[in-house]
Amino acid sequence: MVVVAGAITLPLAAYTFWITQADPVLRGWTAQNLTPSPPVWDYVLGYGLVLVLVVPGAVVAARRRSDVDLFLLAWAGVTALLLYAPFAPAASL
Repeated sequence: MVVVAGAITLPLAAYTFWITQADPVLRGWTAQNLTPSPPVWDYVLGYGLVLVLVVPGAVVAARRRSDVDLFLLAWAGVTALLLYAPFAPAASL
């Protein structure tokens, strides 16, 4: 299923990457489009009350180990890592 989704979206992602590199206006916009992620403590302060519930919920989900729970944990982990991935938004496609 993941392969099918990737095969369907790959042409659009490849075209978007190519056009942002080939068009001088879009290339200039991409060069100036620096969007660094805020410091970790900003996320902790912003999501502080939610994090109080997330930590015990993640522990329960990890112990249960159902497909849905593992997907949710993987999604949260990958999202947290991508917040600090060193790439520009438009050039990453």
